[in-house]
Amino acid sequence: NISLVAANGTPSLTYQWQYNNAGTWGNVANGTPAGSTYSGGTSATTFNVTHTTAGSYQYRCIVSASGSGCGAATSSTVTVTVVADPSVTTQPVGTTICAGQSYVISTSINNGTGLGYQWQYWNGSAWASVAANQPAAGFTYTAPTTASMTISTTAATPNSSTYQFRCVVTSGNGCNPNPLNTSGVTVNVVPAIINAGYRTWTGMIDTDWDKPLNWDCGGVPISTTDVWIPATTSTGFYPVIVSGQVADCNSIRVEGGATRVTIDGTGILNIHCPAIPPATCP
Repeated sequence: NISLVAANGTPSLTYQWQYNNAGTWGNVANGTPAGSTYSGGTSATTFNVTHTTAGSYQYRCIVSASGSGCGAATSSTVTVTVVADPSVTTQPVGTTICAGQSYVISTSINNGTGLGYQWQYWNGSAWASVAANQPAAGFTYTAPTTASMTISTTAATPNSSTYQFRCVVTSGNGCNPNPLNTSGVTVNVVPAIINAGYRTWTGMIDTDWDKPLNWDCGGVPISTTDVWIPATTSTGFYPVIVSGQVADCNSIRVEGGATRVTIDGTGILNIHCPAIPPATCP
């Protein structure tokens, strides 16, 4: 909405808003420029401008009086700047962290003006603004109303669990009145180191040896990793190395019998040091 105040003249004042079309002023008309619509083009206080295309547009008003000898007055030029609706240029990225660790989750928005941010978590049935100890004990958040938020956990945070987060972005000055939602991403919280000196199997997801979420903090074992396979897991899953898969470890300790590890077909488990710690290989 653009308005002005004029004085003097007789018997009454008339108003005509104009648009600067590449250096030529003309009375406003819908469609000039493309994507524009107007209302109140002959009003001092209710001249409304709508543009569907981003850019800068110039307007002025000619004020006239019909009395004998009265001239016209031209207002100063006003520039209306239209920015594009906001859009997500960088979606947040999920990760896996150990209980007690922190993670910075962020997004990037292009265009819009007066942007507002609110990070949310999935509570099992709906999205809700993040708050301490939600969605589980031990969660805290830093800067949840900015583009980058720090998610912190404690040893009390339930591990072997997955949590979903997203950011809701709003824009001021009439831009895109509907909130813009980033994609929801998953933050996995895995147990801290269970057995000192070992990578311990948790079977959190399934039986796949190569999935980081099936192990405690640290991820999939490599050739220098000492592995511990417990006698029981909370899920009942135990590692399977399927045909064509090659797995590595430095040593492996299996509680409850060798049946806790299954090697199918052409699957291979390379044990680079068969001694059980604290024994050492020559």
